[in-house]
Amino acid sequence: MLMLPLAASAQSSETQHVLEAGLRLTPKLDLILHARMRTRPGESGIYQARGGPILDYNVTPKVSLLGGYYLSDQKQSGQAGWDHSNRAFGGAEIDAWRHRLFTADWRSLAERFWGGPDSFFRFRTRLRVVGTMRVAPAGSVETFFDVRGWRSTRYSGTVEVKLGHGFTFEAGYFHEPRRDEGLRHMVQSSLRWRSPRRQLSP
Repeated sequence: MLMLPLAASAQSSETQHVLEAGLRLTPKLDLILHARMRTRPGESGIYQARGGPILDYNVTPKVSLLGGYYLSDQKQSGQAGWDHSNRAFGGAEIDAWRHRLFTADWRSLAERFWGGPDSFFRFRTRLRVVGTMRVAPAGSVETFFDVRGWRSTRYSGTVEVKLGHGFTFEAGYFHEPRRDEGLRHMVQSSLRWRSPRRQLSP
């Protein structure tokens, strides 16, 4: 079923693949090392790659502050070389709801891009719901804004598999209506690892 939207719009289909490792630095602070690439199968192959660190600070059991930086390389269609750019971002994530069958979180980030073909600010906000089972469905809606207003909205559906020993694999699809570039279809996958949370001393 996840492939049906792609069959309807093969020319605009892309893939996205994420690797992450989360290290617990203190009882409240995590360092997350993030890498992601995007491809256009049958067209330009890999056209975007990025990586960088993220700091995740637990203010309370339900509220985290996030901050990070990505270095990105991107190749435009028909372009021989790569453009290099930078992204700095910060925001918060709230553990909005917990139930025995699912959890919901809300994340909002402000982002600054510079050094590439375009330099701009962007704001994004996302609501994500995921089941608590070892193999569980997940869904999210994320909306992006810039100085001109609404930029795009991303509707995502995935299956999340908890592999054990801190590893989680996720695969699925999102489609994203965009103001300037039309509808995007994306098959996505991710592999994430998190170190165990150390308990605070009594």
